[in-house]
Amino acid sequence: MTKSPQSPAAYWITSARQSDYTIRAAVTRSCAAVALVVAYALTTSAWWGWIILGLAFLGVYMSLANGLYEGREDPPGEWLARVALRSGKGTKGDFSANASGIIETASALLLPLLPAWAMGDLWYPRLLALVGAAGYLASVTSAIFVDTTWFNPDARLPGLALRLRSAVAAGAAAIMAAEVMPASWDSGQRGVVALVCGAVLLVQWRIRETDRLLTWVAPYSAAQRQEGRRDITDAAHTTVGGQMTALRRQLERHKEQDPELWYALIQVDGAMRETLYMDRDPTSRSDWPGLLLGQLDQVSGQYAVPIVFDPPQKPFADQDKETARFVLHELALNAAKYGAAEISIQLRLEGDLYIADIHDDGPPFQPGSWQRPAGGLERVARHLANRHGSLAWDSTSDGKVVTATWRTAVREELPQEGS
Repeated sequence: MTKSPQSPAAYWITSARQSDYTIRAAVTRSCAAVALVVAYALTTSAWWGWIILGLAFLGVYMSLANGLYEGREDPPGEWLARVALRSGKGTKGDFSANASGIIETASALLLPLLPAWAMGDLWYPRLLALVGAAGYLASVTSAIFVDTTWFNPDARLPGLALRLRSAVAAGAAAIMAAEVMPASWDSGQRGVVALVCGAVLLVQWRIRETDRLLTWVAPYSAAQRQEGRRDITDAAHTTVGGQMTALRRQLERHKEQDPELWYALIQVDGAMRETLYMDRDPTSRSDWPGLLLGQLDQVSGQYAVPIVFDPPQKPFADQDKETARFVLHELALNAAKYGAAEISIQLRLEGDLYIADIHDDGPPFQPGSWQRPAGGLERVARHLANRHGSLAWDSTSDGKVVTATWRTAVREELPQEGS
């Protein structure tokens, strides 16, 4: 796996358990360091090994201070703990290095040198030290590569970092093997040493299992949000939907007398339909294209006509959103009312001009029906003319296509087709 499951839910979960995990990981590394100290003291040892062990314990202490005092109002009394806490707070959620992480990483890479090159020939102390060094290295590697940063949706993960994460355990095991295998081991001992080095590969399983578990968090969270909206949308169906449909049918007979009122009703009805649409699709956004999708969904359900529309993504100027909602809804409604069995809508940007094509398999316009006075198409054409656009239609082999164009409201902010 070369990508971690970045999502708000996964980030929240890893952040919530970060303090507890940091403490448990620090305790694990302290046990590994204690095993190294015991083994180191049981045999003739080089003096420089104690410096590496001291660094290892220093890193554990700072990591433990981070876990214990993170989120607490009272600051730690020890100055070293305060330093560790300030360093950790400034790097949470991003790839910035902190003091405890740097010290522990350096210690983890140096500790395998002790059983290989700094201790005497006694096998069991060296084996105990080797196991302790492998445990410390595995714990540090796991802590780094299941950190909350890998799940932060706002963090930009470098491609090189993701590739490193997908094979980090093999790299850690290879580094440890390169450090310890060239040392003097008896023939029977060398296989055990290789096995201990290979045990570090289990870290990759830990990373993958964490990713696989958190991959299911985002869809589960979306499903829970959708379930939470169910009561609201059910109430909208029963208490508002019926009355809105009846009011719409009454006013539709008189829309020529007051087209502005009719247009306002369409907007209100579309907003309600958007709420109902989001109950089916929790990823739908209400700004764009949510309201329009709700309006088209209402037309599709009222006339039993499937409508296919793949809306372009933002950015959209607010004035262009309003035009798209009004024009596409009116043209889809007109096609559905006059015999279309299937409707497809395409919207694209060419230069500074939006072009909308509404295809349907209904009959062509009869003489006098195209843009009749005070009709819906006439209102659409007038609106488009105000936006320096036009409305036209043409016959096709399987029906007709109506083409609407209008000039963008903010040209410099909108992406061109193919960009």
